[in-house]
Amino acid sequence: MKRIRCALLLSLCLLQTACGRAPGTAVQAAAEPSAPPPAPAAATPAPYEEVPVYYNGLLSDRGYRQGSVIWVSPAALAALFDLDFSQELQAGAYTLNISGVELRGQAGQDYALAESRCLYTPGGFLTVDGQVYLPAEAAAHLFGLGVTVDPEAPAVKLDVSRVELLHGSGDYYAMHYPVEDLYWLSHIIQAEAGQQPLAGQIGVGNVVLNRVKSPDFPDSIREVVTQRNDTIAQFDPVASGSIHNPVDDPAMLAACLCLEGYSTVGESLYFLNPSLTDNSWFESARDFAVSIGDHDFYT
Repeated sequence: MKRIRCALLLSLCLLQTACGRAPGTAVQAAAEPSAPPPAPAAATPAPYEEVPVYYNGLLSDRGYRQGSVIWVSPAALAALFDLDFSQELQAGAYTLNISGVELRGQAGQDYALAESRCLYTPGGFLTVDGQVYLPAEAAAHLFGLGVTVDPEAPAVKLDVSRVELLHGSGDYYAMHYPVEDLYWLSHIIQAEAGQQPLAGQIGVGNVVLNRVKSPDFPDSIREVVTQRNDTIAQFDPVASGSIHNPVDDPAMLAACLCLEGYSTVGESLYFLNPSLTDNSWFESARDFAVSIGDHDFYT
């Protein structure tokens, strides 16, 4: 366990090192830096659709929808709670400071960092009239608010009864979650979805956590990952031994986002790559949820 702890803390330190980099620097594996070219500066894309934003049932602000994402204004939420707010936009990156909590992200990056906490921000961020807008769920998570996003209406409904800004000093995840949980969750994500987009990596982590909650599966992350039925491993990397291969920063990031409560696959309990696995049983016995990257997910 000492080796596991050291390896895990090293991975977390790598993530925290990435968190401490100057705005505009992407998280990447330390051994072989291979970051893509810098993303272009974020601009206000067109067309985008105005969306009503309700605070406790009252029409209070306006957000924007572009594609499948609805964006809301963190500045408006800070003003509602009388919190200090400032923002800086530079070279396709942004920094928000909300009463001492600093949030940083960049264009084309599906996550942002609030101190040592991670937010899932699919699509990055939007600027309208020089103001930064965040995905509604990310903004709600940042302020500790309840949120309902209705893409059909479309509308965003926020419960603003109380505010609790996201805080997390030091090595938040290592301090608040068992080392064993972080080890097995990040390793199964790496082994099963290391080459998948962030949403797909989160999805694999969601399947593991959904199984932990289900009465039909073991009740710990390690037991779910290493489960065998009649000596047959539930996950191929356990059988091959690749489950113990080193974890890169994106897989650790995905594990942290899963522990933050983000989900990209709902209540899914299964996933497979249909190009490598016969999916006939899943098609007949389970309900299809979503495809992300190379994987299909089923409830």
